[in-house]
Amino acid sequence: MKDNERVLKKCPFCGGYARFCEDMRFHEKKDSFPKWYVMCMGCNIRTPVADRTLVMKMWNERTNENI
Repeated sequence: MKDNERVLKKCPFCGGYARFCEDMRFHEKKDSFPKWYVMCMGCNIRTPVADRTLVMKMWNERTNENI
């Protein structure tokens, strides 16, 4: 696990580890900034595509802090 991925909480559905993934649809566009999503390696649930800081915030926000 990479150091920057340690900031991601475990999956709220299966408890699996999550990681940042780059959406390659935006990779070739010169006028577009990199787009990311966070995906669980256990159950494949993922966030919408956005900038890296926003997807981290979306993933880590929980209604129950014990998850």
